[in-house]
Amino acid sequence: MKALILALLLGFPQHSPVKTAVQVRVLKVERIKRNEDSNLWYTVKLAVRDREKLYGLEAECISTNSDSHMSCGNLSVPHAGTTVTVTFYDAVLVQFGDDKLYYEVASEEVSDCK
Repeated sequence: MKALILALLLGFPQHSPVKTAVQVRVLKVERIKRNEDSNLWYTVKLAVRDREKLYGLEAECISTNSDSHMSCGNLSVPHAGTTVTVTFYDAVLVQFGDDKLYYEVASEEVSDCK
């Protein structure tokens, strides 16, 4: 689904996605695993904060198929407590570095703690 959203954002010539580089602090990292048809999938949830907002980010990856585009090897999982620069695409998708997989912005709220 996330790949489809990105393809739609990047694929339409009449709309160039707004790319914004932002420094965020990683507050929490959660990995949830599930077995599905003999494959081990992970949902990775991050709580990050920039100067103005708190974001909940989510991504999925598969750990049992390294050849897949959805392989966990294509997804960066930062450590909690670190500050990293990410790229937001239309405030919908987030990319860490040159990853092939993107995080989806699942929630966003104004931060009152600075």
